Amino acid sequence: GRYAGLKRMSLEHIFLSHSRRGARLQEDAARLAIQLHGPAVINANALSDPHPGAGRQERLDAAGLERLFGSAFAQQINGIAPGDWQGPLPSALGLHFLRIRSREERKLDDPAVRERAHRDYLLERRRELTEVVLTKLKSGYGLRSDPP
Repeated sequence: GRYAGLKRMSLEHIFLSHSRRGARLQEDAARLAIQLHGPAVINANALSDPHPGAGRQERLDAAGLERLFGSAFAQQINGIAPGDWQGPLPSALGLHFLRIRSREERKLDDPAVRERAHRDYLLERRRELTEVVLTKLKSGYGLRSDPP
């Protein structure tokens, strides 16, 4: 489960901010939904309120999705199929419209997964060994970790 998130997606994102739009938020979202399902070419940057994920995002991994949208919202995004615009999807900051353009799935036996798992194992092992050495050093000098 730890390495199953090794997939990437490309998406377009339009954000409507609670703080900028106030009482007009739902009305603006309804208007935008009609526009997004029409025949016109959409410029996501021009339609979006400021947001780090606005516009086009290329080959985002799970960590990138969480950085841009937060973990709860990133989980919603993972369930969206590529194709048409979806939304509005609510978040704490406002409403979002998304279009997943592509998804790249990697198999769990991919060499990159093995390399990442091996690196994580070595880092964890180093942390454990460091803790053992520090404990021995502290006890050799009569130091205690707990407060008096």
